[in-house]
Amino acid sequence: MGYSTKNKAFQKLIIISILALLIVTLSRFVVGEIFNVQVLVVEGYHSMIDTVLSFLILVALFVSRSEWSKRYPYGLYRLEDLVAFILALIILLEFINQIHNLKGMPPTLPLVGLFTEGFSVLLLAVSAITKLRAGKLMNSPSLSADAAHMWVDVTESFAVTVGLILYRVFLSSIIYKITMGLALLGLLVAAYEAAKDSVLALLDLPRDPEMLKKAWGISETVVSNKAEITNIKIRWAGPVTFIEVSIRTYPLITIDVASRMASRIERKLKKELAGVENVIVNIQPVRRSSLKVIVPVEKPSLNSLIYRHFGKSQLLILAYIEHNKIKKVKILRRSELLGENLSEDKDVLAGADLAESMHEQGVTDVIVNDIGEIAYALLLRHRILIWRAMKGSVLDNINALLRGDLEPLEEPTREAPWRRH
Repeated sequence: MGYSTKNKAFQKLIIISILALLIVTLSRFVVGEIFNVQVLVVEGYHSMIDTVLSFLILVALFVSRSEWSKRYPYGLYRLEDLVAFILALIILLEFINQIHNLKGMPPTLPLVGLFTEGFSVLLLAVSAITKLRAGKLMNSPSLSADAAHMWVDVTESFAVTVGLILYRVFLSSIIYKITMGLALLGLLVAAYEAAKDSVLALLDLPRDPEMLKKAWGISETVVSNKAEITNIKIRWAGPVTFIEVSIRTYPLITIDVASRMASRIERKLKKELAGVENVIVNIQPVRRSSLKVIVPVEKPSLNSLIYRHFGKSQLLILAYIEHNKIKKVKILRRSELLGENLSEDKDVLAGADLAESMHEQGVTDVIVNDIGEIAYALLLRHRILIWRAMKGSVLDNINALLRGDLEPLEEPTREAPWRRH
């Protein structure tokens, strides 16, 4: 159903519902005043309040779904939950009032009064049915709660009418009280139906626990092995749902890739989960628990200075890091690390063979002073992070890396040999 068609159907249903309420109110007042039936006058005030409430609910519906409400992070959809909760309280008050009325004798209604009350039941049923359909059409909790409230009036009026007819026939107040007792049970059921979702929404409790599991599954199919889902929060407000997804990306995932991933998560959640108004995806960088760090050195010691040029280094330190602590250190000679990868053309491919061997050894990070274009490109190709060395020893630099004080090297520091010709 298109948006304009949906709006027209909604307007038609609401007009019918309110017209039915107005006719009930008018007939009760007129008959009550003409025939001096005070019970009908009181019922007329009751249906007049229902009519005013219907207008207030329409105002809340209009405000919550207006463009103005979208200025706020979660809109003003909670207005509908608040209205639904208030209607549940009104139904409970009606329940308490009817219990009090059961203590006395049944009211006396002439035949015209009984006819008016019976006619009111039919019109109230029409109002409740049209309002219920309108609530489902617009997915509105406030309208659905008001429809439940209307069914309370239908049940109450029907019970009063039937009870009074039986009372006139059998002259026994017990039959009237049994009929009203059944109506009171209906009041409690209606109050529960009107309040259950609104209370959950107002307290930020899940209406549908299964929805959270589905959101996790959908999000995980999108991120695959490029990221991990760390948290998902779902907030229900009125007829809509807001979802917040937190993902932790793996090293070297670019902002562009992470952004596309977030967009796919948003589209998929909106497509596969009903009623999702908005999806927010928070992207967090990963903090790795395990690293293998290589540093070119001048001497075989953690207290050594870092060798000037990565590609020409003959001695390297390999540090195994677990949970931000150095677990093991190995001293490697270039020839031992390279093996069959040792290049004969040391000028053109300086550092390239070293970069390839590091990838084969599972190295995750290198700390360097200077590095050429080819070695730099190969390390990045293998997703090995390259860090700019600071002044101090190898140990100082590794500790700085673990603290997050080292800066990533954003470009090579040396040109390829052919650029100088």
